[in-house]
Amino acid sequence: MVSGIEGAGDAITGGLIAAAVEPATGDAAAARDGNCLNCGAELAGPYCHRCGQPGHVHRTLAAFWHDLLHGVLHFEGKMWRTLPLLAWKPGSPAS
Repeated sequence: MVSGIEGAGDAITGGLIAAAVEPATGDAAAARDGNCLNCGAELAGPYCHRCGQPGHVHRTLAAFWHDLLHGVLHFEGKMWRTLPLLAWKPGSPAS
């Protein structure tokens, strides 16, 4: 199992390798110029006409954690009824 510091090192290494392979992709300067951060096409509105990526990308740490938690914890409606039963009455049939 990878510890936290090794995982962070792997993420940084991956970012450096990605920057070496595609140096202009994802740069903040591209967004200021009015180009899509994904494909580099010129933006004519709030979304890229070529790939559909939003032109405004949140770059705050709070937005990163929000997106991470939303991706991991995006349960459907029935999941919220199932979790309490799983925690307090495991094995009993749902009513």
